[in-house]
Amino acid sequence: MYWRVPIVEYLAQGKLPSDSLEAKKDVPKLLVKIHEGWYGSHIGARSLAIKIIKAGYYWPTLVKDATAYVKKCDGCQRMGNAPQLLTSALTPVVSPIPFAMWEIDLVGKLPKAKGGAEFAIVADYFSKCIEAAPLKETKSKDVIQFL
Repeated sequence: MYWRVPIVEYLAQGKLPSDSLEAKKDVPKLLVKIHEGWYGSHIGARSLAIKIIKAGYYWPTLVKDATAYVKKCDGCQRMGNAPQLLTSALTPVVSPIPFAMWEIDLVGKLPKAKGGAEFAIVADYFSKCIEAAPLKETKSKDVIQFL
């Protein structure tokens, strides 16, 4: 059988294939089998390289090939953890006195309620007091009348 010849030559004489393309022919199959097979479960690049080494394989670009394969794996890209982005410190919004700063939200297109299908919701930044009222329309005159 042809596929056994390189193995027998290596075991008997320590001879590696002279053609580098021939030597790398089985790399993609090995990456797929260990990464997606029974024992892999879509592991990360470092774990994939370690499993390949523990299985008795090694080549100089092993870590680079494993990293490239994991980056291209569709399942890992869809289900893997999202990269953690650096966040900036939150800046609190401080109001010096009650009713100096308000937040107004207009909510619309809700099922009909008594008084209208849209709501105005007002919150005071200082006291955290919230008021809500139904409106017939969300026009400026209606909101001003509510305030």
